[in-house]
Amino acid sequence: QQMNEVLGISSEFMQKGLPESLLTNLTSDVMKLYGDKNLENGADVSIMNVNGHRATLPKGEITLGNLFEVYSFDNTITFLEVKGEDLIKIFEAYARMGGSGISSNARIVAKDKKLKSATLDGKTIDTSKIYNVVTIDYLADGNNGMKALRDAVSINNTGITLRDIMIDYVREQTALGKQISSQLDGRIIIE
Repeated sequence: QQMNEVLGISSEFMQKGLPESLLTNLTSDVMKLYGDKNLENGADVSIMNVNGHRATLPKGEITLGNLFEVYSFDNTITFLEVKGEDLIKIFEAYARMGGSGISSNARIVAKDKKLKSATLDGKTIDTSKIYNVVTIDYLADGNNGMKALRDAVSINNTGITLRDIMIDYVREQTALGKQISSQLDGRIIIE
């Protein structure tokens, strides 16, 4: 009965896909928002895998059950401090995979499975800088081609599931009278 509770309204049908998709973009952006709220200096970028989404999000009513279906894993939000050089390795892995989930402040361009360019907030990645990355424990452990995340300077597993932050986000947007929406914005371009 609890699973039938309507938490919000989605303005469009969302599914996962490559190089970017409405669903992976939504998840990545909510993860970055969470990092911005909970990290002292905010989050520089969020990183999410495509197959962390196990269902589609319908257009119209979003129930608690829908969110349990989409986010069926108990993945927990993990904050990492990552060296710029390792962040570039992550984006090179994205180029090889043909895309993945990333926050909207990132722009990645790849061609022939090679990284052509990568920027955050319009700036190229500084190899000597430390970046605040929001991800899930599964990726922080180096799975799904994210080996470079194992070299993080620091790791803080919040113990809070991705599902919970998505549920909270839908509830918050609904309380503000807003629908859940997402867009394809060219954050990952495969030429």
